[in-house]
Amino acid sequence: MDGRPRGVVGERRGKVRRARTALKGTNGHAPCRAASTATRPARRGVAWCAGLRRGWLATLLALSPPDVRGQTPQPPDELVVPTGAVVERIVTAAHPDQSYALYLPAAYEETRTWPTLFVMDPRGRAPMALDIFRAGAEASGWIVVSAYGTRSDEPEDPNADAFNALFADVQSRFQVDAGRLYLAGFSGTARVAWSFASQLRGHVAGVIGVGAGLPPGMTVFELAPPTEGEPDAAFAFFGGTGRLDFNYEEVRDLEQQLALARIPYWIETWDGPHSWPPEEVGRRAVEWLDLQWSRWRGDTVPHERAAEVVRGATQRAAGLEEEGDLIEAWRVATDVTRTLGDAAGTGEAGRIVDRLAGDRRLEAQRAAADRLARAQREIEEHMWGLLLEFRADPAALAPERVSRELDIQTLLGRVGSGDPRTAASGRRTLETLFVQFSFYQPREWARARDFERARAALAVADLLEPGSPRVCYQRAVVEAGAGALDDAVEALTCAVGAAPGFAAAARAEPLLDPIRDDPRVRALLAPPR
Repeated sequence: MDGRPRGVVGERRGKVRRARTALKGTNGHAPCRAASTATRPARRGVAWCAGLRRGWLATLLALSPPDVRGQTPQPPDELVVPTGAVVERIVTAAHPDQSYALYLPAAYEETRTWPTLFVMDPRGRAPMALDIFRAGAEASGWIVVSAYGTRSDEPEDPNADAFNALFADVQSRFQVDAGRLYLAGFSGTARVAWSFASQLRGHVAGVIGVGAGLPPGMTVFELAPPTEGEPDAAFAFFGGTGRLDFNYEEVRDLEQQLALARIPYWIETWDGPHSWPPEEVGRRAVEWLDLQWSRWRGDTVPHERAAEVVRGATQRAAGLEEEGDLIEAWRVATDVTRTLGDAAGTGEAGRIVDRLAGDRRLEAQRAAADRLARAQREIEEHMWGLLLEFRADPAALAPERVSRELDIQTLLGRVGSGDPRTAASGRRTLETLFVQFSFYQPREWARARDFERARAALAVADLLEPGSPRVCYQRAVVEAGAGALDDAVEALTCAVGAAPGFAAAARAEPLLDPIRDDPRVRALLAPPR
């Protein structure tokens, strides 16, 4: 036994020659928008884990999957890999349809093993997702591997196959510490990361989960330390969510579960919608997880690195307190004292906690936040009731009825509130409704060739966000399937004209095949020169 996860390991094949010249990465990816979660029938799981839960719907991103046709795998003994720079694509030797972006820290050498972070973007945007964690990986000495083949919202879930292929390839080429694997995912792939971590307990030392909570049927207690004695394996969780993310409450609800399970955790929020975090949050995620490993091992926590993390978090907590956001100030300061309490400089964070503990304004903000969360849940439950009725009767989604029963005018009033928390809650709730009616429902019914219901769902989406390019895009998909080709072309023109990123999505969208050869569509979707 070599301590590696079983079922995906392979013998090392040749040496990796490392070049120290820089390769430039590219970004230029469209922003990530919208989502919801649901379950699908289970399929087989990762090679070493029978019965792995798979198949969670997650998020609509207006991007195309990467084109892997014609890729040529690089044999391990011929690959030249720079350190301290992003390698945009490495094709796996055993599976030419799978590839990944890679970052080796500048200090990388083959005389030791290295912690390795596997990043799973739900649209396979490997270089973009890798860049979020690159600075932290360089500072902490981690390898980063970012998959092109991971997805959510696909009829067939490819994530286990993608991860298996990447893990086997990376182990054959590089010095991976099989006891310090980390997984990062966003939305649907955040759920996948939790499930993979459970199946690889003892090898996965941490998860970075953004924009979603747990997969259906799983609890954090599957990764909790034993009831008695010391943990048999290190595991920590770094979570995050935008304050306008419709999954905000779901992510924040993890806190209580993690505390009960005695799993070290840190959850950050930032201004923004459903998306990966800013790069500075990605750096903090890696650095915090690295410090948690040192604490678990009983190693001396590097003074300067720990002090920098504590100092930055304490400054953020103080700034939030000054701005009047006492809930977030409390959370950040508490994260410091709870997970880095033995590091130098935590005294100021402790004073913030003590000061806010008796502040009645904090209790008032918590009570208001609880009321808003309950209101959001009530509207979501009512929405699911309408959608259940809709399956029997297409008239159930008449826009005027939806507006009345979901009290859309009151919801829009919240969005326009002068209170930031009320406005953010309103926007999160509105987005939850919008993604169902603009994406999940029309696509489901279009695939079932029930175009009447697909159009009914889009009519509600138009009510929620008039003129949205997301509605135009899905209308193009529906009308193309229905054979209304001129209407489909008009809708696609609307989508791409308002949001050019939809051109990339449309080029890879099989549901648009009926209009693909139309000269207007060819001109509209022609890649920029």
